[in-house]
Amino acid sequence: NLSNEINQFFEKYDIFPHLTHISHQLLRKKLEKQMNPEHEELRALIFVQQKTTAHILTYHLNNDIDIINSQLQATPLHSTTTTSPSASISFSKSMAKKSLDEFSLGIKNILVTTTVAEEGMDISKSNCVIRFDPIQTGVSFVQGRGRARQENSSHIITSQRNDRPIEIFENVENIQAKLSSNYVPSKSKDITNTMMNEEIKAQKNRENNAYTFLKENKSKLTIITAIGILAGFVSKTKADLEEFIGNGCYILIYSSCIRKIQIQIKSLNLKTNKEKKIIKQQATMQLIMKLLEEENKL
Repeated sequence: NLSNEINQFFEKYDIFPHLTHISHQLLRKKLEKQMNPEHEELRALIFVQQKTTAHILTYHLNNDIDIINSQLQATPLHSTTTTSPSASISFSKSMAKKSLDEFSLGIKNILVTTTVAEEGMDISKSNCVIRFDPIQTGVSFVQGRGRARQENSSHIITSQRNDRPIEIFENVENIQAKLSSNYVPSKSKDITNTMMNEEIKAQKNRENNAYTFLKENKSKLTIITAIGILAGFVSKTKADLEEFIGNGCYILIYSSCIRKIQIQIKSLNLKTNKEKKIIKQQATMQLIMKLLEEENKL
């Protein structure tokens, strides 16, 4: 499988200064965050050019003893619309979504990604962007750096092409900034706002009907029936209900265009299916009670 192939690769070629440099940059940034209590926990994006590199670099970081001891964990992300670069690499849409969700929730704090994360994806938690491969275009430079959105963020470039130094990309960024400052939005923004308002109105109606169902079943609510009652509520609201398990945490999230409720339970007993079911029942019960509290916040 892929892990064995990568392991054999590293056994044959055990010296990679560039990989070591990446590890050192992450450890340095982790230490900086720890020494400044007002800073957020490290959440790093590492941009690579190829899908295979995303998996290899993720493997390297997750097997680096210093990275492990620093409680850093990496996960890969790349497009799933094209053929996998190797028969050993299986990466589905659900796996990509899981990687993105785990990074957003802090279950994984390093996202090794191709340019798919430069645009079109909501990644608002990153505070450190590292470029593993040379930057190819000015657009890529601007979009990648823009991903480090938090205060006290960093943008680290580990290599560059001789014919495309960073100074050129910085000039492109300045030009884009000037063009943006002179931009006047069109009326299409009003159309978008109207569509959004209509969706919010429709969701409010769905949730009002769902709350009627929830109140009718409140007398039947127990730790045993909670999962079924929540499923009935969600089917009427057409909202998203997602669960995540990792790092000793169980997270349950209800989200629609008008509300988002997250329940997180920390537990070391998440090994067997029975233990997971008990935690899920507890989280579901808490989520239903939170929904009832927010009934009048439509």
